[in-house]
Amino acid sequence: LSDPVERHAPGRGKREKRRAAGADFRSRDECRRYDGGGVRAWQSHGMTHTWYPAGPRTMDFRHPGDALHWMGWGARPESEWRRIQPEAEPSDFGLPVYEHHKSLDGPRFFPNPSVEEELHAFADGQGEDFFSRPDWKARMFARAEELRADLPGEAWGRMESREEFLQRVKYELGESSARIAGVLGKKPAYLCWPGGGYSREVFDLAADYYEGTTISGSRDTVRDQGPDARGCFRFARFGPLHTGNYERIRYLGPLTTCLYTEERRTGSLPCRLVRGGLTRLAQWGVV
Repeated sequence: LSDPVERHAPGRGKREKRRAAGADFRSRDECRRYDGGGVRAWQSHGMTHTWYPAGPRTMDFRHPGDALHWMGWGARPESEWRRIQPEAEPSDFGLPVYEHHKSLDGPRFFPNPSVEEELHAFADGQGEDFFSRPDWKARMFARAEELRADLPGEAWGRMESREEFLQRVKYELGESSARIAGVLGKKPAYLCWPGGGYSREVFDLAADYYEGTTISGSRDTVRDQGPDARGCFRFARFGPLHTGNYERIRYLGPLTTCLYTEERRTGSLPCRLVRGGLTRLAQWGVV
C-alpha cells in the first residue's frame, strides 16, 4: 500500500498525515516499474473480490456495527474501491443477509428488490432505538416470514443459471487477464482465486487463461500441488501471515512462512502452535 499523503495542518504549524482518495492504489506507470524490477510480478486476482448470496435462506439482517462490507460493495459497486471499512449505512439497515459464498464458488442468487425494500421500510418504521432492543432480530425474522407466506417461492428471488454463471466466470478470468495485459504489455501467467473460492468446474476453466492457479486450503492441500490434467500448475496460497487491521498491517512472513509451509504440508501441531504464538506476540507488539 502507498503511504498516506503528508500536508501542513492549517493553524497548527506542523505536518499531519491523511489518506487521500486513491492513495492505496498503484498507477499504471508504477505497475510497469514494479513488474519490470525482477523482484515481484503483477498477476491476476479476478475482477470481483466479494461474496454473493447463494440462496434464499435468510441468515441475518444488516444493522449498526455489523461487519458485512461485501454487501455494501454489491449495492454500490462503483464505490467498492473506497469502502474498506465494514460500516453499515442507515439505508442498509434491515436488509436481509442471505446465505452466501465467494464470488466464484458457484451460481449467484438474485434477491427480489421489493422484498429488501419492504424489510428496510419495516426496520426504518420501528424508531431510532429499534436495533438496541433485545428482540429486534426476532421481529425482523417474523416480518420476513410474513412476507414469505404472502409470496410464491419464485417471487423471493432467482438463482443464476449454469450458463449465466459460467459466462460470468469467463468474464472474471478473461477480463482480468486482458486488463493487466493492457497495462503491462503481456498477459499474466497466474491467477490467485478471489478469497480462495472456486468450484471444480470453475477451477478447470482457469486453464484456458492461465499457466497456473492457487489452490484453497478448504478444498485442496499442499500435497495436491502440481500440474493438472491440462497442464495448469496448481500451487498453494500461503496466508494470512499478518496481524492488524485494514489501516495498519504488520506482515509476519519472514517469521512464519517456513512454519506455515510445514504446517500445511504435514499437519504439524508444533508448527501451528509456534506460529500462533509468534502471531500473538506480534499482536502484543513484542515482535
